[in-house]
Formats: sequence, structure tokens, C-alpha cells
Amino acid sequence: MAEMLIPMSAGLAGGAVGAIIVFLTTILGMMGGSKSAKLLQDSFWGKLGYKVNFGGAIWGAILGFIYGFVIWWIFAIIYNSI
Repeated sequence: MAEMLIPMSAGLAGGAVGAIIVFLTTILGMMGGSKSAKLLQDSFWGKLGYKVNFGGAIWGAILGFIYGFVIWWIFAIIYNSI
């Protein structure tokens, strides 16, 4: 039988990874090292006035943590119920 996942731990780990990835992608985009950030700024979002900046990196990290937490928390609950 497979081991059970702890939903809170899975959520915190997923949230931390999500926050780090979004933050580093945005910071690298500010320094010119990320094609993803440049693509987002040149796309639909840039036309609405969004820019790649440090405030956006912080806000993105917060949202990345929330989304990562929720996704991995739900995944662990579903995994444990199977």
C-alpha cells in the first residue's frame, strides 16, 4: 500500500516552489535573462499597461504560493482518498 501524503506539508512545499519560480522568473525578466517575462510583457498583458518590475515579482510570488498551495493540497487529499 502506498504511503499517505500530509496535505498541509504538500501544500506548503508546492506553494514554496511556486513562489520561488514566479519570483525568479520575474527578476530574471527584469535583468533580461528570461524570455517568458519578456513574452508576457509584449503580449496582451503589456497592452493593458502591465510591466515587469519588482512589485510584480513580489505580487507574483504571493499568488504563486497561493496557487501552488491550493493545487498541491487538493492533490494530496485526492491522492490519499484513492
